[in-house]
Amino acid sequence: MRTLEKAAVGPPQPGGLPDSSRGLRSAERDDTPGRPSQWFCILKGCQSSGHADDFWHPFRVRRSPVRRPGVSLRSTPGYFLSALQADATGGIGFAAALLLLAFLITGCSPKTDATATPLRSSIFSHVEIIGARGTGAGQFNKPRSLTCDTNDNLYVADMTGRIQKFSPEGKFLLSWQMPQTDLGKPKGMSCDREGNIVVLEPHYQRVNHFTPDGKLVHQWGVRGTNAGELTLPRAIVVDTKGRVIVSEYTLVDRVQKFTPHGERLLTAWGTPGLASGEFNRAEGVGVDAGDNIYVADSCNHRIQIFSPEGKFLRTHGKAGTGAGEFSYPYDIAVDEQGRQFVCEFGNSRIQVLDRDDKTVEVIGRAGGEPGEFANPWSVALDSKGNLYVADSMNHRVQKLVRKQTPNPKSQIPNKFQSAKFQDAHGVAEGRWILVHWNLKLVWDLEFGIWNFPRA
Repeated sequence: MRTLEKAAVGPPQPGGLPDSSRGLRSAERDDTPGRPSQWFCILKGCQSSGHADDFWHPFRVRRSPVRRPGVSLRSTPGYFLSALQADATGGIGFAAALLLLAFLITGCSPKTDATATPLRSSIFSHVEIIGARGTGAGQFNKPRSLTCDTNDNLYVADMTGRIQKFSPEGKFLLSWQMPQTDLGKPKGMSCDREGNIVVLEPHYQRVNHFTPDGKLVHQWGVRGTNAGELTLPRAIVVDTKGRVIVSEYTLVDRVQKFTPHGERLLTAWGTPGLASGEFNRAEGVGVDAGDNIYVADSCNHRIQIFSPEGKFLRTHGKAGTGAGEFSYPYDIAVDEQGRQFVCEFGNSRIQVLDRDDKTVEVIGRAGGEPGEFANPWSVALDSKGNLYVADSMNHRVQKLVRKQTPNPKSQIPNKFQSAKFQDAHGVAEGRWILVHWNLKLVWDLEFGIWNFPRA
């Protein structure tokens, strides 16, 4: 297996570039705390004189060669590269340069969505705004709950008593009205193993299962404080086996786990209080890949974690504004890596913690700009790791778009099979590199400059 060999020429210094880098006029370094230093190349267009081999050419790694009319690919069927549209000299034009610049800055493919705003985060690249205040289609009045289906469509419940469905791109698709709202509005949502949308009605003490187009297919729940009955249920989540977990408060402060359609109670735990395993308004629930249960114990300003059987495992957090502290955590979602995304109603922010309950970063603050929040109430992850936030008092939903990261398992064979940059970094599909044919150099914008692999 060939690997790229580190080139003798070093990476550019601020204000300078590698030798013979015509067409690449300037570079800037991003030293944002918390992420690796990376060079963002400002491409001003290529010179019209000189041979095309004497330019830096941008390429995007593909699984197979891409042949496009008018684009000369200096590749054999093993190179696995596809070029941006070339100009007459073989260099890239200004429009293509802008596209590459957008990619380098955001870390993902350029977007044309006018609502996309860059986000300072180690996990998310940018934020997109869905909806605005109002009662029309695609508008919200204090959204409090949301969930995603198996196709990554988004569903939102607000104080109008309706459920609205949006495409993954944020386009309004349809809505349906909950049949009874006199006693209170829906709050608490999830998606069951059958792909149905599960909606709680706290004031009616019942659980509804709707098809993705809003048809009611199952309803269950009995009012009461005994085991298996419901008293003001606040949140609901479905684990990997389809079992349903519900949190409650007021006359009881507890969590109950049921079979998929509520036919039978499996276990229940919790009483009002401050001790481990006790709750003061258990407002949100989430599950990890191992079906451990995370409870946003909101008025105790902490997160409690339990085994799938309801055994207390650990707790973290206390009241405050610092890292690892919470102010009314109203919801929690856990991704495949065990990272916890905690929605803080009081601090108007999202706090991200790792599987060891250590703070990774804090996203947002109180405000109305993109990436800021006003009493966020609920969070949900889609299959790509994007995070949706019910930004309640801003009357909108914010989508935090996950950064695209190289997949080390996606290796590129033959000449550019640098199976490992610096023995650690694979060249993944979709990754951008710059190639200089005359100098026989590959410039990876994050990991430095490398010689062509030897034959």
